[in-house]
Amino acid sequence: MITSQIMGHSYVNVRFRHIPSFNRQLITMTDMLMAELSEPRPGQRVMLEHLAWQFFIVTVRETQWHGLDSELKVNKPGIEKALSMMRDGYRDHLKLDNIAQSTDMSKFSMIHHFKEITGLTPYEWLQQYRLARACDELLNTRRTVLDIALDHGFRSISSFNRIFRRTYGLSPAEWRQLHQKNVYSNNDHNAET
Repeated sequence: MITSQIMGHSYVNVRFRHIPSFNRQLITMTDMLMAELSEPRPGQRVMLEHLAWQFFIVTVRETQWHGLDSELKVNKPGIEKALSMMRDGYRDHLKLDNIAQSTDMSKFSMIHHFKEITGLTPYEWLQQYRLARACDELLNTRRTVLDIALDHGFRSISSFNRIFRRTYGLSPAEWRQLHQKNVYSNNDHNAET
């Protein structure tokens, strides 16, 4: 058993070889988090916030793609309609008025109930969903960042880059390079064991 001392606390280092790839991503992010916490650094608070968002994005992506979000009990049928509309139309330029109209609620009421259930405003949820879907393509295709951005509902490459950098702390190209390297090194490591 190997332990690490970080900011006066002891942590046990554990390596997981049998966990599916999306959990390996979480483990990689945990390693990044632990490295960031290992000593005070300039920009540490911002990096920790970005890593927390990254955890959120991976979790949202996995629940969206594996149907777990449908198990979430949404007591407001209108909010389920809004979520469904945003999942189905995330590539389009959705308007809040249209989403609210589909829920048979006022815009204010829909935003209030949506945030109460999801913890995010509809706009924040949609942006995070778009980013999660774009991350999958960045990791698993060779499409250009521009094509991925435009295909996932972002109006321009600059808005995609800005939102991506704010969320992950890296440009989409940097994120792709880092995560493809991690995926390939995890696959190589698993092949050896």
